[in-house]
Amino acid sequence: MVLADKKRLLVFEIIGALLVSLGAYVFHFLYQWSGENFAVGLISATNESVFEHTKILFFPYLIYSVIEYFFVNVELKRYIVAKSITAVLLFVLVIAVFYIYTGIIGYHISYVDMILAFLYIFLAFFISYKLITSRADIEKHMVWAVPLVLILLFAGVFFSIYPPHIPLFFDMQNKYYGMAK
Repeated sequence: MVLADKKRLLVFEIIGALLVSLGAYVFHFLYQWSGENFAVGLISATNESVFEHTKILFFPYLIYSVIEYFFVNVELKRYIVAKSITAVLLFVLVIAVFYIYTGIIGYHISYVDMILAFLYIFLAFFISYKLITSRADIEKHMVWAVPLVLILLFAGVFFSIYPPHIPLFFDMQNKYYGMAK
């Protein structure tokens, strides 16, 4: 990858981190703002459960990644792998860090959750940039990275409609699962 392409990619990754951060805010409230539209609920948070909060980072990140590709000069397979790995990372970080920090202190703090979300987003774009611009043979990871993103994409939609009755999917604030009230 030539220097000009690296600089262009870096600019788009920084813009992406900012836009996805804004998108996370929008996706947090989008279901409510839409009058609880079913289709909107498939890709945005429908309640305050930990699982639904994965969607507010995951879906804006995927949407931006698709759009970004058309503006950067990057080999498609390499780009897909880098974005897939970091999309999975976002999903995992939301869940893992939430349960670790709340397990340690015994409760969650909303502003800490928001700060962490922004950190996850910037970390994902930083890692994505590093993966795309590295000399490493990341393309070989397509065999697991892409299917895992597709599974998470399906899970994000499916479990909003049919959430398992376990704490990950339970809205402690409003006392319900998924879209059902």
